[in-house]
Amino acid sequence: TYRSHEHHLNVLNGEIGQEFKDALLKAKNLKVFAFFPRGPRYMTSNKPIRSVEDVKGLKLRVPPVPVYIEAWKSLGANVTPIDYSELYMALKQGVVEGQENPLATIDALKLSSVQKYLIETKHHLLAFTMSMDNDRFQKLTPTQQKAIEEAANEAADLEYQLMLENEDALKAKLQEEGMELIQIADIAAFRDPVVKRLPEVFKDKWAPNLWDRIQAVE
Repeated sequence: TYRSHEHHLNVLNGEIGQEFKDALLKAKNLKVFAFFPRGPRYMTSNKPIRSVEDVKGLKLRVPPVPVYIEAWKSLGANVTPIDYSELYMALKQGVVEGQENPLATIDALKLSSVQKYLIETKHHLLAFTMSMDNDRFQKLTPTQQKAIEEAANEAADLEYQLMLENEDALKAKLQEEGMELIQIADIAAFRDPVVKRLPEVFKDKWAPNLWDRIQAVE
């Protein structure tokens, strides 16, 4: 969906991000102050993945989330939804051959002990939200509300810088633990089939023209 970290932030901090905040407020009564970008998702595998052809037929664990499942189906993977708690053993026992997650998750689960290759696809960008119950927020004084909002924005800026620094450190750590880093030469070959298929698959679930609006953001 997003072309880069900068594109991701411009979407989140712009009109579309505000619409997301408004929707959460309406649906869940959550006051969203800021977005905290996560690191991009990488693939790991026990066979080298250098092209889309290498993905075809790969027994790949993905979260049991429709958009993840359909995205990897678009590339020909043998998609196997497995809960997070079962991921390590599924890889160790060979139930699946690979998976995809941010580097922080790959490190936390010690996947370097059960996966040989770290593939730098950076295929998906997500963000956490800093938020609180809106009823509680409205009970605060204007001065307190302003202080929280300013602190949230400062924290978001710091988190973004720390996330970028952490990415480099984690990539180096995983390689030191024995994983071989593979950088994809033709990332468009991974992106294009997904971009072509997903808007059609989810046209009845996504907001009208949302995909196109995201792509139009500079």
